[in-house]
Amino acid sequence: MKFYGLAIFVLIVGISTAAHIHDDGEPGCKTPEELEVVNYRNNWDPTRYWACTQDGGPAVSLKCPHGQAWLDSQKNCVDWENWDWEEPTHPPSKP
Repeated sequence: MKFYGLAIFVLIVGISTAAHIHDDGEPGCKTPEELEVVNYRNNWDPTRYWACTQDGGPAVSLKCPHGQAWLDSQKNCVDWENWDWEEPTHPPSKP
């Protein structure tokens, strides 16, 4: 029972802190930073991420390998047991 209470609390806190992010995190690929960092979190699907492949071009949606999720702090796909929720952020520019 304690686990469910904690899970509900974490969910509510996560939703309330991420409430200001309403988009999927797709970058506009318009800034030097976006072309240098290249990969960005998909705010709606932890198994996907965005890649800037050309200046001003549309970002490409990529999927992590099976059993993995995107961990933005590492800018890489990691196994689910190593994945932790991180607060979403906006990319430097939007499409």
